[in-house]
Amino acid sequence: MEIVAKQKHFIVTKLVEPMDPDQPPELIEIEAVYSKAVRQIPWRDLCDDSQWQRGWK
Repeated sequence: MEIVAKQKHFIVTKLVEPMDPDQPPELIEIEAVYSKAVRQIPWRDLCDDSQWQRGWK
């Protein structure tokens, strides 16, 4: 796992609704705890242990 710009703690702040209401959500919005930087990522990326770890370290 690579830490970018000293950002290593994030919280999920929003589920991004798809344009087509018949489609399932694909994106979430995360916010860096320290810098408050916000970005959108596919929610499935959170299941990839090489990119994300649960908990606080």
